[in-house]
Amino acid sequence: MHYFTKGIVGIIGLLLIASQLAAQSVVKTAYSAEKTKYYKGRIDDISDVTVSLTCKGKNCTGDLTYLRSRDEFKLQGTLKGNQLQLREFNRANKCTGYLNGTMEGTSVELDWKNKEGTVGNSIHLKEVARKPDFPTFCGDNKWINAYTGRIKGEEVEMILHRVDNNRVLGTAFFTGKKKKILIKGALSENDNLHLNFIDEQTVAEVGSLRGVYKANQNLSASFYNNQQSQSFVSFQLKKSLDVSCLEYADYYTNYDFIFPKSSNAIFNEVMVLLTKDWIKNCREKSQKIRKKSADATTRASQRAYSWTDVKLLNEEFVSGMLTYHATWLNGQQTKTFNYDLTTGENIELADIFKKDFNYQSFIKKEVGAEIIKSPLYKHNKDFRNWVKDQDFTFFTIGKEGISFYTEFHIIYDRQRVTIPYKKLKGNIRKNSTVRQLF
Repeated sequence: MHYFTKGIVGIIGLLLIASQLAAQSVVKTAYSAEKTKYYKGRIDDISDVTVSLTCKGKNCTGDLTYLRSRDEFKLQGTLKGNQLQLREFNRANKCTGYLNGTMEGTSVELDWKNKEGTVGNSIHLKEVARKPDFPTFCGDNKWINAYTGRIKGEEVEMILHRVDNNRVLGTAFFTGKKKKILIKGALSENDNLHLNFIDEQTVAEVGSLRGVYKANQNLSASFYNNQQSQSFVSFQLKKSLDVSCLEYADYYTNYDFIFPKSSNAIFNEVMVLLTKDWIKNCREKSQKIRKKSADATTRASQRAYSWTDVKLLNEEFVSGMLTYHATWLNGQQTKTFNYDLTTGENIELADIFKKDFNYQSFIKKEVGAEIIKSPLYKHNKDFRNWVKDQDFTFFTIGKEGISFYTEFHIIYDRQRVTIPYKKLKGNIRKNSTVRQLF
C-alpha cells in the first residue's frame, strides 16, 4: 500500500510538471507571437491618423499614416510594461520624429515631436479591428452651447466651447453685476466637466464648476467658491451651435479651421466667406511645399490653424471672432462677426448708430481713455508702444455692451475695451435690433 501510494503521488507529480511545461510553452508562444494591432485617432484632436503596431517581446515595428494625405511613416521602438517609445522614419529611412507615451488596454496616448524637438503634438488612439481607410469628421466631438441659470441667487448666462484635446473654454456673464468672467477647464473621457471661473482683470480664480456633461441636455453641477463652499446649480440649455472643421496634414504641413455652424443657411454662408480665402492660401502653400523632396529637417515645419470665440449666443444673435495663424505669415489675422438670426443680416457699426453721430471719433476717445487704466499700460513700455498703434477696429456685440479689440499678440494676447450700452444708447438708432440687448 505504501509503494502504491508513492507511485500515485509520483504519477501526479509528473502530470503537474508536464502541465506546467505545457502552460509555459503556451505563454512563451503567446508572448513571442507577432500580432499586428491597428489604432485610429487624431493628432491634437484634429488630424486623422492610423497606426499599426507589431510587437514581438519588447520590440515593436509598425507605421503611422495620415488618412487625408496618405503620407506614411515607419515606426520602430519598444514596449516596456505600458511605456511605448517609438522612432519615426520617412521613406528615405531618415529619422523624422519621436513618439513617447503609454498603452492602457485598447487606448494609446502619445506625445509626438519632430527630430529637432521644435514641433510637438498629442496623439490619442483607440484600437480598431482593421486598418481604417477613411478619415472621420474633425468637428464631430466639438460644440458651442449657451446656458442660463443661477449661481448663489445671481442670474448667469454662460457660453461654453468644447475645443481640442478635451479643453472647454467660455464666458459667464453675471447679469445683475453686468460682469463677465472667463471660463477655462476640461471635459474628461467619462464626461466629467471641471471648469475654472477666472476674473478677466486680475486673472484670479473666483470659483469652479463641476458636473457631468450630457450632450443636448441641461447642465446640473456644483459651484465652489474660493472658500470651497458648495452650492448646487442647474443651467438650462438655450442654444447650440455645431462646429464645422476643415483639416489636412501631410509630411510638411498641417492646417485646421474650426468655425461655428447653425441651422441658419445664410449664417453658414457668411462663415464660409470669412474662411475661404484663408483656406485657399493654405492649400496653395501645401501644394507648393509637397513638390519639394522629403527632407527630414522640414518635417511638420509648416502649420496653419484658426479658432473661434463666440461672445454672444441666443435665439436672436450670434457674435464672435475668428483668429487665423500660419507659420509662413507674420502675426495673426482677425475677423469678427455679428449676426442677426431673426433678420438674416450682418450687423455693422453703421447699422447701429444714428447717421449724424460720429461713432468713430467717440469710440476712439472711449477706448483711449480705458486702455491707459490698464496696469500693463502703466508699467510696460513695450506694451504702450504696441497698443498705441492698434486701431481697435474689430467689434462684437454682447449683453454688457459693444466690445472693441486689437489684433492678437503672442505676448499681450488680444486687448479688449467694452463700452457699456448706457454710454451708447442715446446714439443708437431706434430701429436697431441691438436695442433688444439693453
